[in-house]
Amino acid sequence: MTFEEFRELALHPLYIEQESVYRVDVHCYGKSSVEGETTVSRFEVRRAQSFVFPDLNYAQEKLNKIIKEETLKDKLYAVYIYQLPTGKDISNDRYQRLWVYDRLGNLNGQSLCSTIVEDLDQPSAKFRGHEANSIRFKQGEIIEVYDRENDKVRLASIVRQPFTIEQCWEERRLAEVSCIVEGLGIEATDSNYCLYADCDCYEVINGPDYYVDRLNPRTYDVFAPTHPIPPDISQLFEGYYRVAMESIDKMNENRQKMMDKIHRLVDLL
Repeated sequence: MTFEEFRELALHPLYIEQESVYRVDVHCYGKSSVEGETTVSRFEVRRAQSFVFPDLNYAQEKLNKIIKEETLKDKLYAVYIYQLPTGKDISNDRYQRLWVYDRLGNLNGQSLCSTIVEDLDQPSAKFRGHEANSIRFKQGEIIEVYDRENDKVRLASIVRQPFTIEQCWEERRLAEVSCIVEGLGIEATDSNYCLYADCDCYEVINGPDYYVDRLNPRTYDVFAPTHPIPPDISQLFEGYYRVAMESIDKMNENRQKMMDKIHRLVDLL
Protein backbone atom coordinates (compact mmCIF):
# COMPACT_ATOMS: atom_id res chain seq x y z
CA MET A 1 0.00 0.00 0.00
CA THR A 2 1.26 3.49 -0.86
CA PHE A 3 0.82 6.55 1.34
CA GLU A 4 -1.69 8.00 -1.13
CA GLU A 5 -3.78 4.82 -0.92
CA PHE A 6 -3.59 4.95 2.88
CA ARG A 7 -4.60 8.62 2.86
CA GLU A 8 -7.58 7.90 0.61
CA LEU A 9 -8.79 5.22 3.06
CA ALA A 10 -8.34 7.70 5.93
CA LEU A 11 -10.43 10.34 4.19
CA HIS A 12 -13.00 7.94 2.71
CA PRO A 13 -13.30 4.75 4.81
CA LEU A 14 -14.77 1.74 3.00
CA TYR A 15 -17.82 1.15 5.18
CA ILE A 16 -19.75 -2.08 4.71
CA GLU A 17 -23.05 -1.67 2.88
CA GLN A 18 -25.58 -3.01 5.38
CA GLU A 19 -29.13 -2.35 6.47
CA SER A 20 -29.14 0.26 9.23
CA VAL A 21 -31.29 2.50 11.35
CA TYR A 22 -30.29 5.93 12.63
CA ARG A 23 -30.63 6.95 16.27
CA VAL A 24 -30.80 10.61 17.25
CA ASP A 25 -29.81 11.27 20.88
CA VAL A 26 -30.59 14.66 22.41
CA HIS A 27 -28.25 15.70 25.24
CA CYS A 28 -29.36 18.49 27.57
CA TYR A 29 -28.12 20.31 30.62
CA GLY A 30 -29.09 18.64 33.88
CA LYS A 31 -31.44 20.38 36.29
CA SER A 32 -28.66 21.64 38.52
CA SER A 33 -26.82 23.09 35.50
CA VAL A 34 -29.87 25.02 34.32
CA GLU A 35 -30.45 26.42 37.80
CA GLY A 36 -26.82 27.52 38.07
CA GLU A 37 -25.95 25.25 41.01
CA THR A 38 -22.61 24.39 39.48
CA THR A 39 -19.37 25.97 38.26
CA VAL A 40 -18.15 26.91 34.79
CA SER A 41 -15.48 24.19 35.07
CA ARG A 42 -17.90 21.32 35.81
CA PHE A 43 -21.61 20.77 35.17
CA GLU A 44 -24.18 18.10 34.41
CA VAL A 45 -25.33 17.02 30.93
CA ARG A 46 -27.30 13.88 30.14
CA ARG A 47 -29.17 12.17 27.33
CA ALA A 48 -32.72 13.49 27.55
CA GLN A 49 -34.37 12.04 24.41
CA SER A 50 -33.65 9.34 21.83
CA PHE A 51 -35.34 8.78 18.45
CA VAL A 52 -34.89 6.10 15.75
CA PHE A 53 -35.35 6.67 12.00
CA PRO A 54 -35.12 4.43 8.92
CA ASP A 55 -32.57 6.58 7.05
CA LEU A 56 -30.11 9.41 7.51
CA ASN A 57 -32.29 12.03 5.81
CA TYR A 58 -35.05 11.61 8.39
CA ALA A 59 -32.44 11.76 11.17
CA GLN A 60 -31.02 15.01 9.81
CA GLU A 61 -34.50 16.49 9.48
CA LYS A 62 -35.05 15.68 13.15
CA LEU A 63 -31.75 17.38 13.99
CA ASN A 64 -32.94 20.58 12.29
CA LYS A 65 -36.22 20.49 14.24
CA ILE A 66 -34.39 19.94 17.52
CA ILE A 67 -32.12 22.95 16.93
CA LYS A 68 -35.18 25.16 16.31
CA GLU A 69 -37.24 23.74 19.19
CA GLU A 70 -38.11 26.60 21.56
CA THR A 71 -38.52 24.33 24.59
CA LEU A 72 -34.90 23.16 24.14
CA LYS A 73 -33.43 26.60 23.47
CA ASP A 74 -31.77 26.99 26.88
CA LYS A 75 -31.36 23.27 27.63
CA LEU A 76 -29.72 21.73 24.55
CA TYR A 77 -26.03 20.84 24.75
CA ALA A 78 -25.43 18.42 21.83
CA VAL A 79 -27.05 15.98 19.40
CA TYR A 80 -25.51 12.60 18.53
CA ILE A 81 -26.62 10.72 15.38
CA TYR A 82 -25.65 7.03 15.21
CA GLN A 83 -25.74 4.69 12.21
CA LEU A 84 -26.66 1.31 13.70
CA PRO A 85 -26.56 -1.84 11.52
CA THR A 86 -29.56 -4.07 12.15
CA GLY A 87 -28.89 -7.53 13.55
CA LYS A 88 -25.49 -6.60 14.98
CA ASP A 89 -24.31 -5.95 18.52
CA ILE A 90 -24.71 -2.24 19.32
CA SER A 91 -24.34 -2.50 23.09
CA ASN A 92 -22.23 0.11 24.89
CA ASP A 93 -23.12 2.70 22.23
CA ARG A 94 -21.29 0.88 19.41
CA TYR A 95 -21.91 2.23 15.91
CA GLN A 96 -20.89 2.00 12.30
CA ARG A 97 -20.79 5.78 11.99
CA LEU A 98 -21.42 8.68 14.36
CA TRP A 99 -21.98 12.39 13.82
CA VAL A 100 -22.00 14.87 16.72
CA TYR A 101 -23.51 18.37 16.58
CA ASP A 102 -23.30 21.21 19.07
CA ARG A 103 -26.26 23.12 20.47
CA LEU A 104 -26.31 25.41 17.41
CA GLY A 105 -26.42 22.52 14.94
CA ASN A 106 -22.77 22.83 13.85
CA LEU A 107 -20.86 19.60 13.27
CA ASN A 108 -18.64 19.17 16.32
CA GLY A 109 -16.97 15.96 15.15
CA GLN A 110 -17.58 12.58 13.59
CA SER A 111 -16.25 9.06 13.77
CA LEU A 112 -13.61 7.90 11.31
CA CYS A 113 -14.08 4.15 11.74
CA SER A 114 -16.63 1.55 12.81
CA THR A 115 -16.82 0.17 16.36
CA ILE A 116 -19.10 -2.78 15.53
CA VAL A 117 -17.44 -5.92 16.95
CA GLU A 118 -18.44 -8.10 14.00
CA ASP A 119 -16.74 -5.60 11.65
CA LEU A 120 -13.37 -5.37 13.39
CA ASP A 121 -11.63 -7.42 10.71
CA GLN A 122 -12.84 -4.99 8.02
CA PRO A 123 -10.83 -2.03 6.68
CA SER A 124 -13.52 0.36 7.98
CA ALA A 125 -12.63 -0.56 11.59
CA LYS A 126 -9.07 0.82 11.34
CA PHE A 127 -8.27 4.38 12.43
CA ARG A 128 -5.96 6.12 9.94
CA GLY A 129 -5.78 9.63 11.35
CA HIS A 130 -6.91 13.17 10.60
CA GLU A 131 -5.80 15.70 8.05
CA ALA A 132 -3.52 17.94 10.13
CA ASN A 133 -5.35 21.15 9.18
CA SER A 134 -8.72 19.64 10.13
CA ILE A 135 -7.82 19.09 13.79
CA ARG A 136 -9.95 21.62 15.59
CA PHE A 137 -8.23 22.22 18.93
CA LYS A 138 -4.57 22.98 19.54
CA GLN A 139 -2.21 22.23 22.41
CA GLY A 140 -2.82 24.49 25.38
CA GLU A 141 -6.41 25.36 24.47
CA ILE A 142 -9.06 25.08 27.18
CA ILE A 143 -12.02 23.00 26.08
CA GLU A 144 -15.03 21.11 27.46
CA VAL A 145 -14.93 17.32 27.73
CA TYR A 146 -18.29 15.55 27.76
CA ASP A 147 -18.07 12.40 29.87
CA ARG A 148 -21.26 10.71 28.65
CA GLU A 149 -20.80 7.70 30.90
CA ASN A 150 -21.02 9.86 34.02
CA ASP A 151 -23.25 12.67 32.68
CA LYS A 152 -20.61 15.32 33.33
CA VAL A 153 -18.96 18.09 31.34
CA ARG A 154 -15.72 19.54 32.67
CA LEU A 155 -13.05 21.91 31.48
CA ALA A 156 -9.60 20.64 30.51
CA SER A 157 -6.51 21.77 28.64
CA ILE A 158 -5.35 20.05 25.45
CA VAL A 159 -2.03 18.28 25.98
CA ARG A 160 -1.87 16.21 22.79
CA GLN A 161 -3.83 16.35 19.54
CA PRO A 162 -5.21 13.22 17.86
CA PHE A 163 -3.00 11.39 15.37
CA THR A 164 -2.62 12.81 11.89
CA ILE A 165 -2.71 10.66 8.76
CA GLU A 166 1.07 10.96 8.55
CA GLN A 167 1.52 9.72 12.12
CA CYS A 168 -0.77 6.76 11.51
CA TRP A 169 1.15 5.97 8.33
CA GLU A 170 4.34 5.78 10.41
CA GLU A 171 2.57 3.32 12.73
CA ARG A 172 1.67 1.22 9.71
CA ARG A 173 5.28 1.31 8.52
CA LEU A 174 6.39 0.04 11.93
CA ALA A 175 3.85 -2.78 11.64
CA GLU A 176 5.27 -3.59 8.19
CA VAL A 177 8.83 -3.78 9.52
CA SER A 178 7.69 -6.01 12.40
CA CYS A 179 5.96 -8.36 9.96
CA ILE A 180 9.14 -8.65 7.88
CA VAL A 181 11.35 -9.23 10.94
CA GLU A 182 8.98 -11.87 12.31
CA GLY A 183 8.79 -13.64 8.95
CA LEU A 184 5.10 -12.96 8.40
CA GLY A 185 5.61 -11.11 5.14
CA ILE A 186 4.49 -7.67 4.00
CA GLU A 187 1.05 -9.02 3.13
CA ALA A 188 0.33 -9.37 6.88
CA THR A 189 0.88 -5.65 7.53
CA ASP A 190 -2.74 -4.50 7.52
CA SER A 191 -3.78 -7.35 9.82
CA ASN A 192 -1.09 -6.24 12.28
CA TYR A 193 -1.83 -2.52 12.03
CA CYS A 194 -3.81 -2.12 15.26
CA LEU A 195 -5.15 1.42 15.54
CA TYR A 196 -8.91 1.42 16.14
CA ALA A 197 -11.63 3.89 17.16
CA ASP A 198 -10.35 4.23 20.72
CA CYS A 199 -7.12 5.71 19.32
CA ASP A 200 -9.02 8.68 17.86
CA CYS A 201 -8.73 10.91 20.91
CA TYR A 202 -7.18 13.97 22.45
CA GLU A 203 -5.04 13.82 25.56
CA VAL A 204 -6.20 16.45 28.06
CA ILE A 205 -5.42 17.48 31.62
CA ASN A 206 -7.93 18.77 34.19
CA GLY A 207 -5.89 18.82 37.40
CA PRO A 208 -2.40 19.50 38.79
CA ASP A 209 -1.10 15.90 38.58
CA TYR A 210 -0.36 14.75 35.03
CA TYR A 211 -0.26 11.09 36.02
CA VAL A 212 -3.63 11.23 37.80
CA ASP A 213 -5.62 13.96 36.04
CA ARG A 214 -5.05 13.21 32.35
CA LEU A 215 -7.93 11.97 30.19
CA ASN A 216 -8.25 10.64 26.64
CA PRO A 217 -11.68 11.72 25.33
CA ARG A 218 -12.84 10.81 21.83
CA THR A 219 -12.42 13.72 19.45
CA TYR A 220 -16.17 14.18 18.99
CA ASP A 221 -16.72 14.44 22.79
CA VAL A 222 -14.51 17.55 22.98
CA PHE A 223 -16.37 20.87 22.64
CA ALA A 224 -15.52 24.55 22.60
CA PRO A 225 -16.31 26.23 25.96
CA THR A 226 -20.02 26.97 26.30
CA HIS A 227 -19.50 30.06 28.46
CA PRO A 228 -16.73 32.66 28.81
CA ILE A 229 -13.97 31.37 31.08
CA PRO A 230 -13.13 33.68 34.02
CA PRO A 231 -9.49 34.80 34.17
CA ASP A 232 -8.77 32.93 37.41
CA ILE A 233 -10.01 29.62 35.96
CA SER A 234 -8.15 30.25 32.71
CA GLN A 235 -4.91 30.79 34.66
CA LEU A 236 -5.57 27.63 36.68
CA PHE A 237 -5.90 25.45 33.58
CA GLU A 238 -2.95 27.12 31.88
CA GLY A 239 -0.97 26.09 34.95
CA TYR A 240 -2.20 22.49 34.63
CA TYR A 241 -1.03 22.53 31.01
CA ARG A 242 2.46 23.82 31.87
CA VAL A 243 2.93 21.20 34.58
CA ALA A 244 1.74 18.46 32.21
CA MET A 245 4.18 19.54 29.49
CA GLU A 246 7.04 19.58 32.01
CA SER A 247 6.14 16.00 32.98
CA ILE A 248 6.00 14.95 29.33
CA ASP A 249 9.36 16.58 28.60
CA LYS A 250 10.87 14.72 31.57
CA MET A 251 9.40 11.43 30.35
CA ASN A 252 10.83 12.02 26.88
CA GLU A 253 14.22 12.91 28.35
CA ASN A 254 14.31 9.71 30.43
CA ARG A 255 13.22 7.66 27.44
CA GLN A 256 15.99 9.14 25.33
CA LYS A 257 18.58 8.37 28.04
CA MET A 258 17.39 4.78 28.11
CA MET A 259 17.61 4.49 24.33
CA ASP A 260 21.13 5.94 24.38
CA LYS A 261 22.18 3.28 26.93
CA ILE A 262 20.68 0.54 24.77
CA HIS A 263 22.53 1.82 21.70
CA ARG A 264 25.85 1.91 23.61
CA LEU A 265 25.30 -1.66 24.81
CA VAL A 266 24.56 -2.77 21.26
CA ASP A 267 27.77 -1.12 20.04
CA LEU A 268 29.77 -3.11 22.60
CA LEU A 269 28.43 -6.46 21.41
